[in-house]
Amino acid sequence: MYPDRPIKVIVPFAPGGASDIAMRSLAPELSKRLGQTVFVENKAGANTAIGSDACAKAVPDGYTLCMLGIDGISINPFIMKNISYDSTVDFEPISMAFANVNAFIVPANSKSNSLDEFIQFTKNNPGQVNYGSPAAFVHIFMEGFNKTNSIDMNHIPYKGGGDVVKGILTNEIQIAFMALSNVAGLIQSNKVKVLAVDGNNRSALAPDAPTLQEGKFSGVPFRIWYGLFGPRSIPKAVVIKISSEFSKILTDPTIKERVFTSMSLEPLSMSLDQFQQFLKNDRLRSEQLVRMSGIKME
Repeated sequence: MYPDRPIKVIVPFAPGGASDIAMRSLAPELSKRLGQTVFVENKAGANTAIGSDACAKAVPDGYTLCMLGIDGISINPFIMKNISYDSTVDFEPISMAFANVNAFIVPANSKSNSLDEFIQFTKNNPGQVNYGSPAAFVHIFMEGFNKTNSIDMNHIPYKGGGDVVKGILTNEIQIAFMALSNVAGLIQSNKVKVLAVDGNNRSALAPDAPTLQEGKFSGVPFRIWYGLFGPRSIPKAVVIKISSEFSKILTDPTIKERVFTSMSLEPLSMSLDQFQQFLKNDRLRSEQLVRMSGIKME
């Protein structure tokens, strides 16, 4: 009877990131519901391709799962020439999990108080405005944002979200698109301004900042999401069992407040069919973003 031994969840990021912390917080809850220990193993590197590949090649018995996201599933196939897995067939979708609530952040002394004002400022100062990104998917999104709005910002690459924050505070960059959780303290101390957020609702961290939808954002919709997967061919009964229990976790009000709200994450509960359709649509959006960005495969 599944499960009869501990279950490993591969997280393809280094310890300490949002997906890692969230999965480590959710693992004990899943353990309670499945009656077995659920533990996290980090396998970072190659824009999540190392951990994704390890998951794809695991024995499909339900004892190795993985927390993958837009980069490993939807972006990598369009930017990596020698990717070692096929995200359309090598994984068994189990459950959508959550999305980062991301925002356009500018320094507190920026003269722009809305995204429209910032776009106009950039048009008035072509080639003189910098943005920063710590990951390929943000770079792709921002290059698409450049083209969609006919602006010319320069890309400054960083190794992590903390470095992007330093870039904003030192004015090395004039804007960033990043997780609100990375700048919560800076928002509260008025060291940065939030021009817009990408969630379905305004954020309690920045209640005056409109959503991109409210601001009639011009561009391809983009969410940095994460979901629970396993290797292809996990028994259907096992997939249904894990999916059902994980969905209960996502909709538990206490867990929502303790895990998601505190980290500025948005839980996204879907049926298996809805999740599979979401993945198809997200791959199409991601391909469109990559083409629009002009970023070439590596």
